[in-house]
Amino acid sequence: MKRIAVASISARALAEAAAREGFAVIALDVFGDVDTTRAATRWQSVGAPQSLQIDSVLLQGALEQIARNDEAQGWIAGSGFEGQPELLAAGNRRLPLVGNGAAAVRRVRDPHAFFGALDAHGVAHPPVRYDRPDDARGWLRKDFAGCGGWQVQRAEQASDDALGATQYLQRWHDGAPMSATFIADGQRARMLGCNLQLSREIGHAPFAWRGVIGPLPMSDAVQLQVTAALQALVGTFGLRGLCSLDFLLREPGPRVEVLEINPRPPASIDLYAAHGLPVIEAQLRACDGGGLDLLPTMPALLPRGLAVVYARRDLMLGPAAAHWLAAQPQVHDVPARAASFRAHAPLCSVSAAGEDIAAVQEQLQQRADALLGALETFE
Repeated sequence: MKRIAVASISARALAEAAAREGFAVIALDVFGDVDTTRAATRWQSVGAPQSLQIDSVLLQGALEQIARNDEAQGWIAGSGFEGQPELLAAGNRRLPLVGNGAAAVRRVRDPHAFFGALDAHGVAHPPVRYDRPDDARGWLRKDFAGCGGWQVQRAEQASDDALGATQYLQRWHDGAPMSATFIADGQRARMLGCNLQLSREIGHAPFAWRGVIGPLPMSDAVQLQVTAALQALVGTFGLRGLCSLDFLLREPGPRVEVLEINPRPPASIDLYAAHGLPVIEAQLRACDGGGLDLLPTMPALLPRGLAVVYARRDLMLGPAAAHWLAAQPQVHDVPARAASFRAHAPLCSVSAAGEDIAAVQEQLQQRADALLGALETFE
């Protein structure tokens, strides 16, 4: 049997995709959710849930154990390494990493290198700067070391501390927040599809990631702009495996303005794996010099959506509520045990499918609202 390990803050999507493709998968994450452990042959903690951070010592120990016991041929890194690329190098010394290494991640998550490459290739993006203007209104303070939108702040409301090496200011532009899910072999890229990114204000985070819907039909003009950006950036940074390109889609035009690249399998792979695409096998082949031909030219697929369900208020998830939640269809990232959640904390996620964006969005909202209402009655 094929064997692989996956490591992420939440490894559920990678573990389920691997299991669906016939892999024996070891999941390393900080939650140990019900569906993660169900998909995995073994789960191991690599951090405390409340920290939302991968622990270096725990990760390296887990990978050493997997290598020592010959339990997997390699490991795939998901979210959580953006601010800790040294963990990718340390982990690779213990078990082969199947994906972008520390050097590539450092370069593509260096704002000077990234936006310099966009400018060199004539790829449009909102203006950026590396110092604070006298009037910060209309600027966003961002950090390439973060993920999930939690690190994005309105500059006039953010700290006026000097910007760190991975931080920058970016001009706010209106437009639809989009992403392109793609796979690369170090020189070429193949786009799987484009997705709508969902965000909302959560606590002090005005642009927290809430979910994704895709694949969505895009005009030839949009596809040409996205493809040109991907080809330029993949070659410049030598990217390999599944990644995503975040961009704004602006009208009139349409005009694509690039925001960033996530150099690891994104949350949107959930949508494509659910359609039966062999995303894990494709990751292994693309990173091993086997090319990009395993994933076929994408047919027209109905859009699917995934949305995080955040607590509306402080909530205690008791044993009865946890058992009820685990039995619900279209609910994912289910907590493995009774636990308390603070207001605005992520509880789980829900999925939906439909004929178009509006239908998927409506289903996601209805399921989230119904789930929260039911959980709150258990108290």
